[in-house]
Amino acid sequence: MHRIHRIALAAAALLLGCDNSPSTGVEGTYPLTLTYTVDECAGDQGRSEALEVTIERDGNDVTFDLGASGILTGTFNEELRTMTVDGTILVPVPPPGSGTFPGQMHMVARVTEGELNALGRITFDGTFPGVSGICERFFEASGERNDSLSVFSLTAP
Repeated sequence: MHRIHRIALAAAALLLGCDNSPSTGVEGTYPLTLTYTVDECAGDQGRSEALEVTIERDGNDVTFDLGASGILTGTFNEELRTMTVDGTILVPVPPPGSGTFPGQMHMVARVTEGELNALGRITFDGTFPGVSGICERFFEASGERNDSLSVFSLTAP
């Protein structure tokens, strides 16, 4: 089975296994721990980094604000209580370099009882430093709602 299909099945199992109650809603700020489960770009499987996301919802439209890293937009599935978002993010160039480079992020997330759980990937099409062509980073992320923190960007890869 292709790796992307296995990841999609794992995402569905993770998200569908959660309680379907509306709990306290999905909006809010979530400090997340993002862990790379597969890294075709730099071999950083298992590495974790901090990420903070602020979620806003307007009907079935959702926005994930990642601060200086970018904004992801998508939809809310009322029946499954899942959010599917994507967009361009900016990732800091690893030291000693400076600046940022773009990647396309796709994420499926669910909030249950104030905790966000997500699976996703970041695709770099010739933009990842030192890698020619396309490479991808797959990740899991989770964290509890905390609306008193400020937004900060992704850390360097």
